[in-house]
Amino acid sequence: MNKLKSKLVKDGNSMAVRLPKAALTMSGISGQVDLIIKDGEIIIKKPKTVRSSWVKAVSLDKPVNDTLLNDWDGLVGEALD
Repeated sequence: MNKLKSKLVKDGNSMAVRLPKAALTMSGISGQVDLIIKDGEIIIKKPKTVRSSWVKAVSLDKPVNDTLLNDWDGLVGEALD
């Protein structure tokens, strides 16, 4: 973990933190961020995408071996002829 210092600066009716370019490059953060406010600290995090854990969840899921899904036979659709 690297430790850098920065200053709070006035930005309209708000305060802003100027982040050094090196800090943004090292963290990979850009665009929108999540802020976590705790006692005495503000943590800036890259937002998690809703689907970020889907790949892992799907890879851990076992294939379904359900005979109810395999009950199709050759008669299906013949009534449409």
